[in-house]
Amino acid sequence: MKSVMQHPVVFLDSYLDNDLCDFIVKEGKKLKIAEAAIYEKDTSRKVEDNSIRKANTAFFERGHWVESIVSSTLHAINQTAWQAIITNTENIQFGVYGQGEYYGAHRDIDLATPINRKLSITVQLTDPNYYKGGDFVLWNLDGKELRNDEWRNKGSILVFPSFLKHEVEKVTKGTRMSLVQWYSGPEWK
Repeated sequence: MKSVMQHPVVFLDSYLDNDLCDFIVKEGKKLKIAEAAIYEKDTSRKVEDNSIRKANTAFFERGHWVESIVSSTLHAINQTAWQAIITNTENIQFGVYGQGEYYGAHRDIDLATPINRKLSITVQLTDPNYYKGGDFVLWNLDGKELRNDEWRNKGSILVFPSFLKHEVEKVTKGTRMSLVQWYSGPEWK
């Protein structure tokens, strides 16, 4: 396992082993997977907009064992990288991006919403040899694109402030699967 801080992003290379990733995928496929949507600014209504997002998602219930793995990793990283005050979390999203699917450039926080997401975590579950495209791309505070082929490695984890713009590029072959979770709290200090 290699841990890299590419400010303001923390990357853990192949942090989860292959068997665990495969088991998480097996558990994720048992969930009710549906077409992903985005929400209006007040978060009350889903909006289907394929110009921004085309993928499928499902959510693990609170307290599922997958949550303990993701949460403990996030909190350990937060203690060394940001020391952000975290008071809430959302259910873990299991994402499935098939051929032609993507999530365009966006931020995980909208200042017009009551939810103050602070940190986002994404876990790569698919071996990069099983799909093409689907790269995860981030932009730092200066607008510089951050991209790393190692982010595709199965079991790798990225943690970043939710206000950073990011995207999942279009998958051109195969299927990309991942976990995503968001952590919120009071305003940054």
